[in-house]
Amino acid sequence: MESQQTKHIKHTTALVGNPNIGKTTIFNKLTGDDQAIGNWPGVTVEKKQGKIKYSEYDIELTDLPGIYSLTAYSADELVARKFILDEKPHVLLNVVDGTNLERNLYLSVQLLEIGVPTVLAINMADKLKRKGITLNTKKLAQKLNIPVIDICAIKNQSLDELVKICEDTAHHFDYEPNFIKYNEPTEIAIAEILELFKLKSSSLSRFFSIKLLEKDETVFNLLTQNIASDEQLTLKQNLQEIIKRYEQKYHFGSCESLIADARYEFIASLLEGIVFKKDKKSKHSISDKIDKVVLNKYFAYPIFFLILLAIFAISFDYGGRTLTDKVGNFINTTVHNYVSTLLTNCSAPVVLKRLVLEAVLGGVGSVLAFLPQLSLLFMFLSILEDSGYMARIVMITDKLLKKLGITGKAFIPIIMSLGCTTSAIMSTRIIENEHERKRTILLLPFISCSAKLPVYVLIANVFFSKHLGFVVLSMYLIGVVLGVFVAFIFKKFLTKTDDSIFLIELQPYKIPSVKVVLTNTLKECWEFIKKAGTVLFLVSVLIWVFSNFNWQFKMVDPSSESILKSLGVKLAPLFKPLGFGHWQIVLALISGLVAKEAIVSSLHVIYAETAVLSASLTNMISPLGAYSLMLFILLYAPCVSAFMAAKNEFKSFKPAVFSMVWQISIAYITSLAFFQISSFILK
Repeated sequence: MESQQTKHIKHTTALVGNPNIGKTTIFNKLTGDDQAIGNWPGVTVEKKQGKIKYSEYDIELTDLPGIYSLTAYSADELVARKFILDEKPHVLLNVVDGTNLERNLYLSVQLLEIGVPTVLAINMADKLKRKGITLNTKKLAQKLNIPVIDICAIKNQSLDELVKICEDTAHHFDYEPNFIKYNEPTEIAIAEILELFKLKSSSLSRFFSIKLLEKDETVFNLLTQNIASDEQLTLKQNLQEIIKRYEQKYHFGSCESLIADARYEFIASLLEGIVFKKDKKSKHSISDKIDKVVLNKYFAYPIFFLILLAIFAISFDYGGRTLTDKVGNFINTTVHNYVSTLLTNCSAPVVLKRLVLEAVLGGVGSVLAFLPQLSLLFMFLSILEDSGYMARIVMITDKLLKKLGITGKAFIPIIMSLGCTTSAIMSTRIIENEHERKRTILLLPFISCSAKLPVYVLIANVFFSKHLGFVVLSMYLIGVVLGVFVAFIFKKFLTKTDDSIFLIELQPYKIPSVKVVLTNTLKECWEFIKKAGTVLFLVSVLIWVFSNFNWQFKMVDPSSESILKSLGVKLAPLFKPLGFGHWQIVLALISGLVAKEAIVSSLHVIYAETAVLSASLTNMISPLGAYSLMLFILLYAPCVSAFMAAKNEFKSFKPAVFSMVWQISIAYITSLAFFQISSFILK
């Protein structure tokens, strides 16, 4: 009986570290498929837990959010700190990037302040070797009195040994890391706070004292929750006096920055005799030299704009258009003729034959023809991300976005919205500040998602074929400008709040991985194909049925009294001042509420042939009307799935409905103003 019980001894280990240092890779490799993913209670921060079988022990591994400190600035930091203090894991597995040891140890020092048994895993041993850097991990372990191990997560190097060390550490219940001793003024202030709050001399008490010195309200409320309000006020006043004396010992700096300096001062002394660099010939790496140019305050934005212009020119003018034409011709001729012959040989009814050729091939096929252009765009975006340049763009836009009420973290959902607005809205969970997150959600539908691209290309190809790439790019730029302007308006007049702190790690530039780029590109293309085969297929069939049958469900010519025409004619006058008051276009816009690509498939279904569609568009609307239509498509309400994602993130229908009405209103006003003013000027 006793031996059976020992087989199920459970230990909890918390995986903690900075973002982007291989923490999640370690979690996935150690737990495999035995994972549970959800959200932490009360917040939208992802919670990941897994199990490891080791000898007679079951290890429950919790992957805490990537954080830079234990200061309660963000939801991620609060979640991590609360788990460590409340759940009391047996071991903290602190993963650090060996190539940025000094910065990563800033969090490690704070973890050691708590006094929980800690294992320090120095990741990216392969990069250290390439850079000619060696670490004396044995000496570092002695200085901190904790286990320290070199690992390379991506190559599975030393991961089994890491698990063993964590288990050994969990068994040493008398274990406690060394006190982290700071400079004299900081130690005096800590001692005064310990005495003021009558805290016992322990690691956790020191941690609380340091947090109080950093003006941490959460810790103050925790320590004074059972104290009368007048005594609380006295404690706060005395604490403020201690902080004031501490700050006066220096010529400048707040208490938060002074403690940060004290920590880095400790880390600098800690690393003496630990880090050895063989190659000292070059002070600046290749990444540093590139950053001197691409992050230059005068060149950064022009370089970014030129890169975008090149991407759009290649994707939609040079190369991309040729590929799209070839795919379109293949679908419209080879595939169309083959399917037509097959249906004829099978003696298929005329209705079925027209449905397949006009709705399926004409509708869905017309959208799939744009896949080459989209795949090029996805590929270039993946190259920018994997090379390390995208992180630089996030950094240089942070200052600009902050002035407009949005954190630099919003740039990540903005980039994601180039692919899909729905997933971009869901990704706003990385923005801790609630008001900034809501403003970002309201901004995202203004960014052109990949679903709008086929519509832009269709219209621009008919009216602006000589400047296709530039016209399509203009849609993206206008969307960003209007979206940011709207976010600024919301900040000024509706949701005033303090700006949040934004930190991002700039990894060295690297040659993009062919595997990563191809995987990301194929993933995005597959999502596009899946939508074409499901949502667009259904919409195309419905559009075909409603455009070929009347209310008595008798088959009629699409241009006569079909169900669609009878509905569209009533709505069309509303859009006449915008330059595109025709029932065919209005109904295509309505189908676009399901999925924006449906606008293309709907128009192809209504007009049956591409040549007829192009001729009809040029007869119905002018180039000004065409650009006005593109503006409306850019700005009006997103698809149903994006609306539901917004509703889930807002946790209410009201703001989601407001967002939709707001978008349609802005789209209508913008298109109206553009068409009327441009028409007046060009008279």
